[in-house]
Amino acid sequence: MSRPESEDHKLACDSYIAIALQPRAYGCRNKEEVKKNLKNQSDLIDDAFVHAYLAGGGPVKLVALAEGSIQGFYDELNNMDHATYCKDIAIRIPGEETEQLAKKAKEYDVYLAAQAKVVDPEVTEDRFFNQGFIISPKGEIILKHTKNIISVVEGSASPYDLWGKWVERYGDTLEAYYPVAKTEIGNLGMCICAETLFPESFRALAVNGAEVIIRPTLPEPTVSWGTWECTSRARAFDNVCY
Repeated sequence: MSRPESEDHKLACDSYIAIALQPRAYGCRNKEEVKKNLKNQSDLIDDAFVHAYLAGGGPVKLVALAEGSIQGFYDELNNMDHATYCKDIAIRIPGEETEQLAKKAKEYDVYLAAQAKVVDPEVTEDRFFNQGFIISPKGEIILKHTKNIISVVEGSASPYDLWGKWVERYGDTLEAYYPVAKTEIGNLGMCICAETLFPESFRALAVNGAEVIIRPTLPEPTVSWGTWECTSRARAFDNVCY
């Protein structure tokens, strides 16, 4: 990955490798099973850096995990009650689970992007959101993006389901729904699964300055259909983004 330099925007790291990981994940029914998935993700990150080292090339500065890597999709397949999920499976950001990933971000000096279903206690305790997040090489959470458009199979709440509480806490600006983190490897944004089918989601991120957009998604059947490849290329072209 490389970008042309300009006087007003010169990346500290002009060329780097981004790694996208699609690990085996288990549908979680409790926090102990979440720990099992996190162990798998941590091991896979280690393996990825072994292969990156052997392959040579530029430095790895960005690692992204697929949607469902931390908790799987047991709740969607079984139409799980929201309050039960919040109590037994949902995580908080920051929290114990993100701290484990933060250790990997610091160990390898990378930005690490992931997704989880989370409770945001500043909005509500008994509803969960589908949330993407980015951890810096210092182990800090620098971005949280809450999925705005929910597919029919998914039970997550969106900011629009709790509009009054959301606006009271985060406001109603574009940044409250499509935040962008400015970093030395580019301005990073996230878009999650179903909302990536809509051009407006990517345009909102681009308007907010995004240069690299990470899109964690459920892989099938849209990978086999070619939907994700088609839309990724189209949105990158539309918005002059990676």
